[in-house]
Amino acid sequence: MSRNLLLGFLCLLTLNLPQVLASLLAIDYGSEWIKASLMEPGVPFDVLPDKDSKRKIRSSVAWRNDDRVFGSDAYDLVSH
Repeated sequence: MSRNLLLGFLCLLTLNLPQVLASLLAIDYGSEWIKASLMEPGVPFDVLPDKDSKRKIRSSVAWRNDDRVFGSDAYDLVSH
């Protein structure tokens, strides 16, 4: 009986917990590609596009003078 009472009490506690209002950024960093996702409460899960509206970003970093460039810009700079 006391076990059922304890389980019932724990169930009531979980019903009264405040809603989570946090966001989470997930990054899948591979050797060739990077994918980033933003997960927010009430918003469907989706992969974030880059500035060129692509869902995969090249895993590249390069320097041009004093500027650091990422993704396809860095890959294009090195491959030409």
